[in-house]
Amino acid sequence: MHILHLLKQHGIPTRSKSEARTLALERGKLAFDRNTAEGSSKRVVLERQTLDRFFFKSWSPAMAYVLGVIYTDGSLHPGRAREPGAKTTPTSPRVSVSQKEPELLLKVLALLGSNARLMHSEKRGISGALYFFHLNGEEVYQDLLNLGLTARKSLTIQFPPMPVECIRHFVRGCWDGDGSVYVLRDRPSSGTASYLSGSRRFVDQLNAALHSLGLPLATIHTDRRSGASYIKYHGRNCVRLFHLLYDGVDETTYLSRKYSRFKQIADWFEAKDELVSAPD
Repeated sequence: MHILHLLKQHGIPTRSKSEARTLALERGKLAFDRNTAEGSSKRVVLERQTLDRFFFKSWSPAMAYVLGVIYTDGSLHPGRAREPGAKTTPTSPRVSVSQKEPELLLKVLALLGSNARLMHSEKRGISGALYFFHLNGEEVYQDLLNLGLTARKSLTIQFPPMPVECIRHFVRGCWDGDGSVYVLRDRPSSGTASYLSGSRRFVDQLNAALHSLGLPLATIHTDRRSGASYIKYHGRNCVRLFHLLYDGVDETTYLSRKYSRFKQIADWFEAKDELVSAPD
């Protein structure tokens, strides 16, 4: 307080807390120790977060894909304003994205042009270990609100309007988040792709969107335990979905594990079709 009084007395300008933090970030002076997934300690130096601020302002295949991932694995936090007379610290709006495996998150960060840190949380209770990152700032938060996302969205999300050419990329992002693809007892002939959501309206709209792109309308089921809604594609319809989602798509915009399983199913059916159609 004495130093602050002297600064004011001599007319020397002072920085606000926000300005001081920004300067400290730019100079690499904010640091702390974090435990890694391997149990060791790692020194983390905070940096000013970067992000392509125009990324969500216009539609593109990459933007649609990332938006699909955030629709399923993301959450919006509106932040907290300082109340008059309150001692709580104000916080800025934030977008968080979490996944059980880091590959998808690293690809999303690369597409966003962001240096946000990928962090890891240990398994706690019934919750499994997760990788996650935060995007901080009013602008990216508002952009995502404008694209139809809301806080506490799991039961209320709706399929956002978008250019037709972006639908398959958005759906691929959603499938990498909440979708699954599997075979039973290592038999590709049993190949199935399914998508589950707590929002029945979203599943209805997803079903209609895929139908508009050439897939048959799927039956919508309800999970008995959770009450969530889901659709399934079996066999050759699973192969059709594979080509719709992945044809001509760069590996930077898909989760390798799901792509490989989809391709395993498609290769089996297409090899069988070639065998049947081969001349004697």
